Amino acid sequence: MKRVFFMCMFFFTSCKQNKTSVIQISREDSFRNSLIGKWGGLNEGNPVWKISYDSVFYYNQNKSYPYSIAGNDLIIDEGPAQPLFKNISVHKDTLLYYVRVSLEEEIYMVVRSFRYK
Repeated sequence: MKRVFFMCMFFFTSCKQNKTSVIQISREDSFRNSLIGKWGGLNEGNPVWKISYDSVFYYNQNKSYPYSIAGNDLIIDEGPAQPLFKNISVHKDTLLYYVRVSLEEEIYMVVRSFRYK
């Protein structure tokens, strides 16, 4: 009887020690993952750029640039004139964002891009 009791105690003790690890995904990682893909305009036959986890590849320039995320804004590091895509949101296969139209004034235009599959 004592043997069964000790075996049960050992079994229950070892079961309590098995812990599953949970991977925490930050809001920024989730946002980056939603941006990954090839994007372009509605009437374009080919994508304009390809966004990966850490860079944006421009097909027309055949060049890739790193980017950073600040809140809902995407800042592409192209040198002195860093393009800023403000208030980006992804809805299924549609990417909505605002770009600055004028350098003199704070005027922005909404742009809609579509994911190429």
